[in-house]
Amino acid sequence: MHEFDRIRHERDLSRDRIADLQDTVEKHPFLPVLNRRGVTRHLVLVMERAATARTDNAFVCFCLREAAAIRRRFGEAAARDAMVNAIQVIGANLRASDFIGALGGYDLGVLLTLADAAAAEEKAAQIADDLAAAKLVWERAALDLSADWGVHVLRPGDAPEGIIAAADVDLRIRAEQRNR
Repeated sequence: MHEFDRIRHERDLSRDRIADLQDTVEKHPFLPVLNRRGVTRHLVLVMERAATARTDNAFVCFCLREAAAIRRRFGEAAARDAMVNAIQVIGANLRASDFIGALGGYDLGVLLTLADAAAAEEKAAQIADDLAAAKLVWERAALDLSADWGVHVLRPGDAPEGIIAAADVDLRIRAEQRNR
């Protein structure tokens, strides 16, 4: 019995260690969100649940327009603060069932659960408005945080990278239309 308890304890320790390592691998190194690997794994889980429950979910890709200019003018620390500020603004607009993650560069991905295309577009526009209204002060300069965005409603059979790519295509189309 003692040996059985020892093996069970070792198994529990191993499970905890695996969970810690998975958490480390899926979290962004300095932003308080998932990284791209975490986003894709989470999308797989949501797709599996949606297939069973038959619910609509939407993925929104945000690209901070001024982040590269902030980086060039004020440095990496200012760009990092701009990203953290954007995450806080976006997070304030999300429900507990939604999630946000960093996709790389100055792109952020948001999964809106139980949201169809119209609801996702409305929420994305609201978040973009809130980002544009937010100001980050850096070296006595007010930094703009406006963002372009694109939406993709998850469909059965979508692959995580395909979901991100489809939202990115929509983002580029909308940004092109805005710039006309």
